[in-house]
Amino acid sequence: FKRGDLVESIVKEALENGNISHVSQLESIHPEKPHVRAHLDFTFTNRNEIGVLECKSVSFTPKEPYDGWEKQIYYQMGLLALNHRKKKIKGAVIALDLQTGDVRIFNGYKHNPLIFRELEASADRILQSLQNKDIQNLKTNKSALCSYCQYRENCPAFLNNSTLIMITI
Repeated sequence: FKRGDLVESIVKEALENGNISHVSQLESIHPEKPHVRAHLDFTFTNRNEIGVLECKSVSFTPKEPYDGWEKQIYYQMGLLALNHRKKKIKGAVIALDLQTGDVRIFNGYKHNPLIFRELEASADRILQSLQNKDIQNLKTNKSALCSYCQYRENCPAFLNNSTLIMITI
């Protein structure tokens, strides 16, 4: 997590040195479902649109963004769209290799209501399964974020595997 914090601090310093108006760590919450929420690394707002920038720390810069990164940016844009219906929503992901200084920006993401609805339904399904203690069929991925999950001690994938997992949205 320290590497991710470093990437965010580097991007924040660059934005501030460039006098680029932004908000960091904005929390966006679904207007009707408080369990559907996200923390956005950086948002940029003007009269007509809002842009979101997600920062990623990498060991090498991939040629294409990872599927999980794209899901995350679509999820974040969907939440913004629900809360700012009159604004155009766009997004980008920046990947920075702290060791080499290589940077790659994956830009041009636009809010897609269909993708967001699928991600929202997945979040609803996951919450329902957790509340009903029906966690046997949850899809999971390995992640260091498991240490922050309040459900990890009962997660079958976590119990059956010594490596960390994360619930996939």
